[in-house]
Amino acid sequence: MTSDPFIGQTAGGVYLIERHVADGGIGRVYCGRHLRLGHQVAVKVLSAEHNASLEARHRFEREARIAAELAHPHIVKVYDFDVLPDGNYFLTMEWLEGETLECLLRRGLNSAAIIDILSQLAGAIDFAHAKGAIHRDLKPANVFVISDGLQGKYYAKILDFGIAKMHQHTTGITTQADVIMGTPAYMAPEQAEGTRAIGPAADRYAFAAIAMEMIAGILPHSLNTPSRMLVSLLTGDAQLPSASGTCYQHLDDVFRKAFARHPAARFPSCVAFVEQLIPLLVRHDETPFAPTLQQRRLSVVPSWRRWFLLLIVAAVLGMAGTVGYMMSRAKVHTLTSSPHIEVRDKPVAQTKTVEGPDTAQGSLSGVAVPQSAPPTTTSTPRPKPPRPKKRAQETPDKKTDLELPMPEEVFVP
Repeated sequence: MTSDPFIGQTAGGVYLIERHVADGGIGRVYCGRHLRLGHQVAVKVLSAEHNASLEARHRFEREARIAAELAHPHIVKVYDFDVLPDGNYFLTMEWLEGETLECLLRRGLNSAAIIDILSQLAGAIDFAHAKGAIHRDLKPANVFVISDGLQGKYYAKILDFGIAKMHQHTTGITTQADVIMGTPAYMAPEQAEGTRAIGPAADRYAFAAIAMEMIAGILPHSLNTPSRMLVSLLTGDAQLPSASGTCYQHLDDVFRKAFARHPAARFPSCVAFVEQLIPLLVRHDETPFAPTLQQRRLSVVPSWRRWFLLLIVAAVLGMAGTVGYMMSRAKVHTLTSSPHIEVRDKPVAQTKTVEGPDTAQGSLSGVAVPQSAPPTTTSTPRPKPPRPKKRAQETPDKKTDLELPMPEEVFVP
């Protein structure tokens, strides 16, 4: 296994890269340490394949510059941007302990946590818009959440301004025409078209999509492929919370406005949207907020438990089948081996009544014997000879398959 070439390098002469922690869209994230001050930092290094692309380098530098200008408590801080000795671009950010909102949603959130996180994100997004920055890829994976286990509080930070647009930095860093950038599940209709100018309303649409996923567990266009989502964005209407259950029906009017197809018909800011949403969440605090769609698909039952349950069901069905088979075999064996019943495949042969002289045991006249087996005379009893199996003349009008045995074999003196 090849060791990571970036671990052990010193970024910018002061940040020692210690270990790899995550992978991003165009780079890798490492835990680093400031050599003089000793505090931890996150070092994001542009991957080698993207480092060779001029557009990727511009996007990486744009992320560093925009984030550095957005000094907000709920936007990740960027400290530095430079080039490693081997030519790879890197930036250093504040080190955060926690998890992404995407991971947190898999466990579900109560109304207090939802209100807290949405209020923090709304203020940060409106702040970025006021500074001229449009994120264009807001989604739970780009929101980092620090949790306080003692008081149950959450502290959210917006990450990844890699495809963000800043009006004063667009010179020489324009987006190509007809290129769709973003994540379809959270994308606004005008963003899916790829031709309209993308403004702050696109971020507000994505923010409302995140809010509905946190509350009702569904997205505006919940389809299984990005292409189908894009078609639905261009031609269909967004889902509302009531699609997940009637208990969310009181939220439909707020989200209907937030998901309006025309950008001007939406809320003027994220804070305005949250201000109308929060009273509805507080009033219906008993509403069972659902986990995300990913949770419903993947985590209803852990994978190893699903396999364990399947094995148990298979074993029970196998045992039931074996018992049923053994019982059916036992019934067949009882019918074929009984001393009183003989199973034949063909109809019985014709019989006739014969009369013989009286013996010492008494009269045996009037007993029916097979025509194909005439009686024999003997003076002393002998062991029962095996009855020969001959094809007897079939009687077409008889349908029975059973023949009752005679009480004794007939011996005529």
